[in-house]
Amino acid sequence: MYIYFLISVFINPFLFSRNIWPITSRSADTIYIHGEIKTLLQGKNTIVTFLVNDYVLARQLNYYSNIDSSGKFDIKFPVRCTQNIFWKYNEDSIFNLIVSPNDSLAIILDKVGAHFLGSGAIVNENMNLMWPLYKRSFPSSEEEKAIAQFEPEDYLIFRKKQKNKQIKFLDYFCKGRSCSTPFRQWYLANCEVTYYNELLAYGWKSLKYGAGSQVHLTEGRRNKYLASFIKNWPENGQPTTHLSNRLKSEDKDLLDIINFDSKKYSLSSQYFSLIHNLSNQYIQRAILTDTYLTDKIGYLLEYKNELSQIEIDLLHDIAKSYKSERDIDSLTQNKYYAIADRYKDRIILKMQKRWIDWEVLETQKIENSNIRDLILCQNFCNYIVTSDDANYYYDLIASKIHNVYSLKAITIEYEESKRQVMETNRLLLNDFKNVELVKPSNEKSGDQLINTILLANKDRVIFIDLWGTWCGPCRADFVKMTSIKTQPPFDSVSFVYLCCLSTETEWINAIKKYNLKGTHYLITPGQYKALEKRFKIKGFPTYLVIDKQRKLHRNIVLSDTNALINQIKNLVN
Repeated sequence: MYIYFLISVFINPFLFSRNIWPITSRSADTIYIHGEIKTLLQGKNTIVTFLVNDYVLARQLNYYSNIDSSGKFDIKFPVRCTQNIFWKYNEDSIFNLIVSPNDSLAIILDKVGAHFLGSGAIVNENMNLMWPLYKRSFPSSEEEKAIAQFEPEDYLIFRKKQKNKQIKFLDYFCKGRSCSTPFRQWYLANCEVTYYNELLAYGWKSLKYGAGSQVHLTEGRRNKYLASFIKNWPENGQPTTHLSNRLKSEDKDLLDIINFDSKKYSLSSQYFSLIHNLSNQYIQRAILTDTYLTDKIGYLLEYKNELSQIEIDLLHDIAKSYKSERDIDSLTQNKYYAIADRYKDRIILKMQKRWIDWEVLETQKIENSNIRDLILCQNFCNYIVTSDDANYYYDLIASKIHNVYSLKAITIEYEESKRQVMETNRLLLNDFKNVELVKPSNEKSGDQLINTILLANKDRVIFIDLWGTWCGPCRADFVKMTSIKTQPPFDSVSFVYLCCLSTETEWINAIKKYNLKGTHYLITPGQYKALEKRFKIKGFPTYLVIDKQRKLHRNIVLSDTNALINQIKNLVN
């Protein structure tokens, strides 16, 4: 998954005040924000949302506050380090914001734009003025598609030129303006991190926008580029000279900017994407290792009692003759994939364990301790924490993490996950009586909502789709599922759609537009928060399947239709 969607929810409990000045209580890891929306429109969204990246747990945390009738709101939420976050109060506008622990900030939004008071006001005024100019100065989405078709070497040259152009833009922007030191520090660090992030993104951008038949975009060439990037980055282990001089930094590596006890750098949200993409690449590179094919065949041969002798001989011959799946000749490859696809669901967990073992080993070679810790933490949270091997991997990874805060964060996540798994198992196995099937309301908790769904679909397999009207991948999957929902085994499945963080009008319009057959619930933010915690929801869309024995199945992937059909068929039968 390359895009982070709305993940974690915090509902602001404060009583609203007509005063937007700082409140008195203080916490070292908390930001206090007070605001007034002077352009508030009747009938429009009355919730303000703040989106904060959690670099350790690999998720985007969303904090909400209601806007009162006079347009004012009050909110506080935890931030561990100085970083840029995002905030919005409708779907049309999203704003950057730089925040630090223990800051108090007032935001006033009028027809002219956003204005700021309090600590952090100057840096955010700079950010607010800079961003529209910045977006107009650099490649559009259409230009990015064309750039993704460059040769790897040409792509690298282009990105270097872009970084230099971005740095020069700072001089242009600050000429005649009072640009604060924190703003300059954030901007230059953002340029550096964006550069590396774009280099790493070439792998999937070229795959998405390029023509795979072109020589420079073949799978082998792309994988070689990514492997080289992982091995050599950052270039010579040093920041560029001009960037180092501008920041007058004594740090040997500007990418080592996560210091949870310092305000020295404003952490760029691009850093979140960089660590996420690096984390994915370490898992994906495990597939490219020399032993991947032989290991996979070894797992397939564990089922030799179910294989014919011809199939057993074929697998042995492939293991002896080829180094990777892509090297297998087309005729043999078709026969091999016919076997592999048949056992895909059975060996996926074994293959995933193999990838994680390799990733844990390889990340120890990264010199930058913060990046090394974050990759381990993010992969633990993304792939491991809900698996059967979580105990083993927690002990393994915890012993290798140096940052005390990161270790504490994944320890809490790990313990909470174990507790939630136990509670969820009890919830799903319990027989709930006298629960009426009613439209969710503020009075109905997240668990009561699940109880309602279970009671209404007794003795059936339940396919739960958590989605939002603003989620592009959710809508794409609606189209993908249309053609198979009415076919066996899906015709024996109850489809339940839980629409999250959306308005009633947009919810109804989407159901009509995509002709979604099934049971639909528009859930409240409080219910979503409970479900997100209960089922460890990490992004949208999220799919959950509950079988007839009320066992929860999480690894639901729509990209492989055949695997999905086989998985559901086994549960239905």
